[in-house]
Amino acid sequence: MDAGEIIRHLKRIPLFSQLAKENRKQPFRWLLEGAHEAEYEPNEWLFHQGDAANRLYYIVEGRVRLSRVDRDGINRYLGDLGPGQSVGQTGLLVGDIHDASAQVLTPTQVLYFEYEEFRELLKEHPSLRRHLDVEPRVARRLDVPEFSWLREGEMVIFAERRHWAYLVKRTGPVAVLFLISLVIFPFLIAATGLISTVVIILVALVDLYLVGRMIWEYINWRDDLFILTTERIVHLERVGPFESHFEEAPLSKIEDVYVDQPSFAANALNYGDVILHTAGEQVEIDLTGVPDPMQLRGLVFRELERSRAREIIERKGRIRERLEARLRSAEEEAPPLPKESTLRSSEPSVQPSLVWHSIKEYFFPASWNISEDGTTIRWKRYWLPGFFKHFWYFFGFFVTTVLGLLIFLGAFGISLPEGWFLTGIGIWFLIEGIAFGLVLWQLEDWHNDYFEITPSRVIVVYRKPLLLEETRRETRLDRIQNISFDIPNIIARFLEFGHVMLETAADSEGRFHLQWVRYPARVQAEISRRQSEFAAEQRKAEAQRRQEELLSWFDIYDNMRHSRRPMPMAGADEPLEEE
Repeated sequence: MDAGEIIRHLKRIPLFSQLAKENRKQPFRWLLEGAHEAEYEPNEWLFHQGDAANRLYYIVEGRVRLSRVDRDGINRYLGDLGPGQSVGQTGLLVGDIHDASAQVLTPTQVLYFEYEEFRELLKEHPSLRRHLDVEPRVARRLDVPEFSWLREGEMVIFAERRHWAYLVKRTGPVAVLFLISLVIFPFLIAATGLISTVVIILVALVDLYLVGRMIWEYINWRDDLFILTTERIVHLERVGPFESHFEEAPLSKIEDVYVDQPSFAANALNYGDVILHTAGEQVEIDLTGVPDPMQLRGLVFRELERSRAREIIERKGRIRERLEARLRSAEEEAPPLPKESTLRSSEPSVQPSLVWHSIKEYFFPASWNISEDGTTIRWKRYWLPGFFKHFWYFFGFFVTTVLGLLIFLGAFGISLPEGWFLTGIGIWFLIEGIAFGLVLWQLEDWHNDYFEITPSRVIVVYRKPLLLEETRRETRLDRIQNISFDIPNIIARFLEFGHVMLETAADSEGRFHLQWVRYPARVQAEISRRQSEFAAEQRKAEAQRRQEELLSWFDIYDNMRHSRRPMPMAGADEPLEEE
């Protein structure tokens, strides 16, 4: 097709309808740079359900049938696309996964745009973005921020703050007091005298505090986010520059979602609480004050539906592949080796002298220890919080050491009576030994505890020095319902340490606290990644077991069919009697 004909077709695409109404020629010349043509024969596929969606298709001529496999494995007919119709706006603008398959019925010609090329086109021509007629649900996804903790292939579906009513609730009384102070302020200025001057200063200080409080509450409200991705639901909360809290629950664990709108205001303003449930258990993740909670509930169920439908499609594909392999008598491929963890200790590897290295390892041990094969990571408590927690033990040992040395060196002009020198040394060594013993005890007690993750389990070990006591708790990764981390204060944020919490289906016994770990966001991300990989391996193993069972039935049936001999008809071998 020539450029003019392509532009005539582009004007029929709903995404560019605003440009067509304004009769703007230059934007369509820009669009020509990214437009591609393709032709398909009957029974070919534009895309399959579960494939990455990264194109917008426009049907120039021909017919395409859309169908979808639902969560029950039933193939549903969705309709046909004909000339002048398009599909794939979401995939073009934000990238996604196809929820349906598109099969060509008749010889078909299409125009299409690619996701990456179209992004570059919008970067080169920013004015083009403002004139696109984007569907509301796609526009909402275009506005969601990017997050560094997203896994490969994971996409954000929904990101929203708490409802503004929560901000009003927190700042309303403060704002009222501020307005009252503004009303009385002119009368205070008009008054004279020392007392009025003092009152003016006090009111000004109170106003300064009230303004600061409102700004603080706004920042806290702004940094409180609810996020739904294609794999999990997340609550991310920051308390100014001081604290951070992150909690997540994988979608694969969620069985049901309830909405609670507990008051007249919540119903009138359409906000409420979203409560997640697994099989009989409530997931402890804070989703209170969510704007339009029914929308979030619907999105969660939609992602669950999509995920389970993709699992069915993948399972059918694997069954087909294994059947074809058996028919060809081909040997199955060996399962891939587990991927080695790419996470590495962020603490520098230092090779100084042996003595200094031993001292450093004892007093300042590495927080991350990774096995040689990369499958197991052991986290120890970060040494610095331990120093702060047991500061007085270290300080007492330091004071005892310094004072004893200064006394015996005569720095204070104190001279011990004859015969008391050796006694004084003995007493000092005793006190010094007790102080040093207490320091070593606290060091050992802090260093002995560790947290470990393997490809399938999380292990928490608490040990007392001298083998006095050891408590070991562990759980499988697939039993973890939600993961969160907490950075408790500004020092912890600056030095990057905090706590990671894991919750399983059990009650109080199902909570695992990894306290005072270094880089808690990375610890949480590593556990979450391994949990996702373990769940995928479990699903794959279960699917393979079912496939093997099904194929065994086919084998038995095939053997029985080929081994059966036709039964001779009665009297077939006897000669016929003459009549």
